[in-house]
Amino acid sequence: MNKVEKLAICAGAALVGGAVILYRSSLYDTYRYMISGSYFTLDELTQSETAEEYGIKNIPDASARANLAKLIKHLDKIREVYGSPIKVNSGYRSAELNRILPNASPTSQHTKGQAADIVPTFGGSLADIFRACIAVGGYDQLIIEDSGDSRWVHISIADNPRKQVLAYKNGQYTNIAGNWEAWI
Repeated sequence: MNKVEKLAICAGAALVGGAVILYRSSLYDTYRYMISGSYFTLDELTQSETAEEYGIKNIPDASARANLAKLIKHLDKIREVYGSPIKVNSGYRSAELNRILPNASPTSQHTKGQAADIVPTFGGSLADIFRACIAVGGYDQLIIEDSGDSRWVHISIADNPRKQVLAYKNGQYTNIAGNWEAWI
């Protein structure tokens, strides 16, 4: 352990991929992490109304926290290119939370801290968020999802990205890599 790592631990922080992640424990036994200078916090990526409703502790383990730190860095790049705030509708999901969600894949990257479902805020454009994700690159999966009453962009990261560009509608995935503009 080097001097910087020791100082980070003493200050209640950790180093992940060169980024300093600050954290605290609250009365509710949840964790708040933040990468200094980031637009996104770990609180934001672990918050779940469904988990609260069912009394599920949606707390990521060390591996998922490390993945979330990488995801936050990626989301920051997307936010910079997009140029406006982005809301995370769904980020990390514990295995227990993922099991009770309808249509959630048992192998969802959300359970590993590698995925987020994002939407614009303040009347922004979902199409422009999608374009920003394409421009930033580095994604494993980029999916425009349509549940009928709402739409969002699912973005995931991985160590060996597949670079999939998909649309999800009516229970089906369609590869739209060559024609994504028509779907957004």
